[in-house]
Amino acid sequence: MSSTKIADYRDIRAELARHGITRREVAEYLGLSYSYVKKILTGIRSAESRREEILKFIDSKRGTR
Repeated sequence: MSSTKIADYRDIRAELARHGITRREVAEYLGLSYSYVKKILTGIRSAESRREEILKFIDSKRGTR
């Protein structure tokens, strides 16, 4: 297990809002169901590797909006 802390789901939600990225966009990008992404972004599912992927997606979208 890595000692690096992955961003908390609340922080990720804030970043998504800040950049105008929807949960549906995240789901489509990751090839996941909207329902599963919603569970990740509400803290029901931990899904650390998925949170990392969401952060990478946010980084890829910065400056494109």
